[in-house]
Amino acid sequence: MNEIKKQLLAKMGDTTEKKYSVIKRVNDSLDSKPQKVKKFAWGYYITFASFVGIFILGLIFLPNLLNEQSAINDEDPSEVDPETDPMEDTGYYEELKQFFPPNGTVATFSGGDFYSDGYKVYTTWITDRYIQETIYANLKDCESCDSETPTKLYIYRITDEEIQLVYDGDQMVWTMEELEQLPTLTVKLKAPIKVGTEIGAQKIVSTNAELTTPYGTFNNAVVVEGGVDPTTPEIYSISYYVPNYGLVKRNTEGFWNAELESISFGSEITDDEGDYSDLLKSYFFPPEDLDLFFIGGFENSGVKVQTKWLSEKFVQQISYHGGGTIEKIYKITNNQIEVIYETMIDGSTPSNMTIGELEQLPTIDIVMKAPFTVGDVFGEYTLIDTNGEVGTMYSTFENVIVLESETENYLSRKYYAIGFGEVKIESMFYNEETGQYEEGVTTELSSIDQIMNEVVGNYLFRVFEEEQYNYNSIDEDEISPLNTKRAILHGRAGDFEGLNRLVIEDLETGKFTIYKYRYEGEQNTPKDIEWIDEERLFVIIGYGYGTITKGGSLYILNVEDHSITPVFENIFENNGKEEIMSIEANGDGTFTYKKHIYDDAEFNVGHIEEGSITP
Repeated sequence: MNEIKKQLLAKMGDTTEKKYSVIKRVNDSLDSKPQKVKKFAWGYYITFASFVGIFILGLIFLPNLLNEQSAINDEDPSEVDPETDPMEDTGYYEELKQFFPPNGTVATFSGGDFYSDGYKVYTTWITDRYIQETIYANLKDCESCDSETPTKLYIYRITDEEIQLVYDGDQMVWTMEELEQLPTLTVKLKAPIKVGTEIGAQKIVSTNAELTTPYGTFNNAVVVEGGVDPTTPEIYSISYYVPNYGLVKRNTEGFWNAELESISFGSEITDDEGDYSDLLKSYFFPPEDLDLFFIGGFENSGVKVQTKWLSEKFVQQISYHGGGTIEKIYKITNNQIEVIYETMIDGSTPSNMTIGELEQLPTIDIVMKAPFTVGDVFGEYTLIDTNGEVGTMYSTFENVIVLESETENYLSRKYYAIGFGEVKIESMFYNEETGQYEEGVTTELSSIDQIMNEVVGNYLFRVFEEEQYNYNSIDEDEISPLNTKRAILHGRAGDFEGLNRLVIEDLETGKFTIYKYRYEGEQNTPKDIEWIDEERLFVIIGYGYGTITKGGSLYILNVEDHSITPVFENIFENNGKEEIMSIEANGDGTFTYKKHIYDDAEFNVGHIEEGSITP
């Protein structure tokens, strides 16, 4: 009401003279007539007449004033001058927090300092008051440096009055209590956001400046300029902040010059926009802790991807392949899947972070957003199909999501199936001579297992050790000479065709060792076994399907150190026409084998030979 009175006076002017003019006219009128003044209450009527005059003027001007006030209240908040009165509970917090981008945003900047040439900023809202910025810089003159490794970490605190920098250093994980105890290193912005507000040796010089960066043009930049700090006022710096983008440009004379080049907003959808987390989970991860095996990969060595659900929100995947072992941790939000942790763990154990620590990790990459829309772009990949079909060794999948990345000479596609996650990755290289893409490295799902404890194997088998293992009663098995172990061919259960895995049961401890053929794409499998002693046995490994292949290659497997040795080095030199069909112990330390030899090039006619060996 006081504000309305002030605006009323501003519109009407000071009514004091009008009041006295009315009084004078009334008095003059009264003085012109003979009256008995002593008996009349002139003061009462004069006051009444003054009030009536002011009231009439108010009726004339007040509606216009109220309309103008309503128009001000209806203006777009973005167009209102940023100088506002602080709220009773949160001060200027709401005004200050707009100078950070949403959680999960990745911003790319050109320029930098003496040592960097461009960098990325990953923004993570730890809480509504603490924001973490992780910097990934492209370091100059450092070929061995990894641009995927964080080079700097900043943590900011938003109070009711200012934005404080409270940490500047290497990547760390904090508890809430530790964050609260961090001292203020410097103040980046201070309220009220208006021209003249001083921030240390700097001050705000504009709140609606126009600015052009490689990303685009802004017309609402807040400009802060002045000395870097009170101790070095001669070092001039100017920074530009834009609501919902944060810092978009900074120039510190002689030291730093960087500006926004691109930005990918990573804010989660609000509740009223829907929750797609279950849909995302079904397409990108198996529903439980599993080992997924893939054929192909680096040097065709195959890939094992182990998936562990750390919580409903966080998933760990460890990929074992010929090029090394990689650990990734994903975060599932309402509408997207984010990579928040990625590292090589060759020779080391996987991470073991708490959920609280995982919550503080920044977003490294966004794998996918929902709802799924053809044409959406996620980093280097574009969503090209939401109802695709793809075949793998394991199965053929429908309703597949397909992502594609294409450069001048390279094409890559990823396929995601409900209930399994990523089931195939294929890459192709462009042949300039033929004008066609040619197949490169491809991996595809071949088998699925419950997670088992993998140990060091050999060049043919992955080896796992388990306390329990379920096998079929009709599986082919054989007891060792001293009855301490059982060898089991588990898989095709007596069928002529199919794939087995070799399982060794320790009859004394009840534990199991599982040998899984490493190159599943070749579809070779253990086909026959014969114990030599308590540590060694013969294993025949050959193609698991068809009638042309009668046997395979003969090996000696040591079940103690898991080493494997071929018995006949040159058995396949005769164009693959010779195969060991069976081997049996003679009881005297010698073993008799049967070898099948094809006599014609068409693999139609052959004969069997027998031989004897002593291991």
